[in-house]
Amino acid sequence: MIKPDLAHFGGNIGPDGSNLLGISSVSGQKNVCEDVGTSFSAPPVARQLAYVHHSIVPSPSATLVRAILTHNARDLRTGGRVQDGDDHYIGFGTPGNVDRALECSPWMTTLVFEETLRPGYFLEWDYFPYPPSLTRGNKFQGETCMTLAFRPRRNPQWGSEYCETHVEAHFGVYRNNKEGEEEFHGLVPPERNNVHDL
Repeated sequence: MIKPDLAHFGGNIGPDGSNLLGISSVSGQKNVCEDVGTSFSAPPVARQLAYVHHSIVPSPSATLVRAILTHNARDLRTGGRVQDGDDHYIGFGTPGNVDRALECSPWMTTLVFEETLRPGYFLEWDYFPYPPSLTRGNKFQGETCMTLAFRPRRNPQWGSEYCETHVEAHFGVYRNNKEGEEEFHGLVPPERNNVHDL
């Protein structure tokens, strides 16, 4: 699985230990000090999670809040999604401006689904309200991003697989095959090659 889920600033330091640029904090002696470390990134992410939680009425679930923050995360080096391999270091990226994650511009559509999944069942939504400005005849254009977040079932009796849950999500269309039967075709490829490791 990807850990960390999200990344944030924890200070910076040169490869040779020089150019320390730390995070200001308070030491055990009640002095202001500066240090670096991955633990410094947890408070800013927690603050953004709290902001999202308190900005939505009625109060959303913890999973929904995590999904919104993850959907809005980017690689700060490129401004895009985190590439394969880098996810082991920076997860899904650094959450962006939380207000932008909660708004929707006229040329965008944002849909949020929260549902209870049961083993062996699937959910299907037949119509996706694509913005008219991105529709040309019977074809759609634009960028489609989908984020799936869920709480795995946990049971310590399962040993090392106590939190293993497999969920698949697809965005696509139904087309008739050669036999005239309807078949689903996913049109949005996963952004990572290691989807089975998530």
